[in-house]
Amino acid sequence: MSKNLEFVWYIVLSIIFGTIIVLLAQNTITLRPNAANVSRDNISSYEPSLILDSKDNPHIAWYGGGYGDHWQSNEIRYVKWDNGGWFSASGIGYNGNANVSRNKKGSDSQCLVLDTTDNPHLSWSESMVLQNNHIVYLRWDGSNWVTANDNLYKTSKGSGRIEYTSSSTSSPSLVLGSNNQPTLVFSYENNIVCIKYDGENWVSVNGDIYVPEENNSSVNKNNGEPSIPKLALDSNDNPMLLWKDGAYNAEYSKLLFVKWNGLNWVTINNDVYNPLTDNAVFLKSKETNYYEYNLVIDSDNNPHIAWHNTNYEENDTWISYIHWNGENWLEINETVFSTNSKVATINTGRPSYRSFIDISIFLDSDSKPHLAWNQQNNGQENIYYTKWNGSDWTTINNDILEPTNENGNISRNNLKSVGPDIALSSSDVPHIIWHDSKPREAWDEIMYIKWNGENWVCADGSVYKPSK
Repeated sequence: MSKNLEFVWYIVLSIIFGTIIVLLAQNTITLRPNAANVSRDNISSYEPSLILDSKDNPHIAWYGGGYGDHWQSNEIRYVKWDNGGWFSASGIGYNGNANVSRNKKGSDSQCLVLDTTDNPHLSWSESMVLQNNHIVYLRWDGSNWVTANDNLYKTSKGSGRIEYTSSSTSSPSLVLGSNNQPTLVFSYENNIVCIKYDGENWVSVNGDIYVPEENNSSVNKNNGEPSIPKLALDSNDNPMLLWKDGAYNAEYSKLLFVKWNGLNWVTINNDVYNPLTDNAVFLKSKETNYYEYNLVIDSDNNPHIAWHNTNYEENDTWISYIHWNGENWLEINETVFSTNSKVATINTGRPSYRSFIDISIFLDSDSKPHLAWNQQNNGQENIYYTKWNGSDWTTINNDILEPTNENGNISRNNLKSVGPDIALSSSDVPHIIWHDSKPREAWDEIMYIKWNGENWVCADGSVYKPSK
């Protein structure tokens, strides 16, 4: 064999072996040796969603950079805990193989819910370079990921999309009705769109077939600058919606709440919603911005809302919580809600370069709220947890919450911990997830812990040890 040919074979074999090594490295689960680390797949993982099944086992979805650390290659991932390990939907042991979307199109903002058979349903926002975002919906049928009309999901362009428009759609929120049929709300241009699947078609709340270009499912009728809607369903499967109105630099920041009564969108007081007025606005301010918020409803169909406030003029941030009692919005101490009141709120310190505190809320069996959020203290950003005991916000150990003194801090690490989501088990045990990022390292990781009565523990029952 000539030296030139030997050199060619050397180059070819080097490329082959180099490719194999790279592919193996992409699936190596050897980042931080922490049992709380769910993702562990050498790619950036963000903003996890958490839900518990009928056995109180966690199911988790997140988005991450499947083909490089870049938003255009983010993919949707899903795993569940079962029989002592994390598994994909198909039951294969998780080793980095949790990619659901598999489309290289920039997928994020996922929502995860379970049906009555504990099968997952997912919705997310999908984008491509020089194209608009679109909403995708899939469910697991026990064997495959399928679309709403039971077609097998394909990674080709358009599979699973619920709309084809010339404008971008984003920020989906997904809930299943009593018949396991999905209801979705999302942003579309300056519209909040609410639709449901009736078994054959995506339809508006009044049953008309959804036609995106006709804007026939818009709640606010193209008024205002709405964003990031939140969705809940009452016991009759009627939707309740919460959203923010007002751009970042708008004169006013507003939060709005409406519900469907079977005939009309109405306000919390059952007045017909008029998008041209502020009759659905329950919170409005020039000085305070409302960045993150969430909505849940109790067994009496009353809404509970938590949100984060930032006031740069007062150099202050805090978390507020209210619930509806049938007549008034009430604060946690049962006093009538006042927009100027900070009684029973949770102080989260001074505004920082990142004052967008993520907040998650879940109600226990007594309809008392449990909250998880991230905040900065002493240069560190960590995850905090509190619950209401009937008279005070308390820690998991029932001490009075003092956020600035760190006794609500559950992540307790030297990393940047953000994006928490909380769920409670059938016995009101809190389960919490978030994502960690380490300065000057490329990877963000999904972390999961639960309370065992004495300690925060990982899915395998080992005591949680903070990453450093």
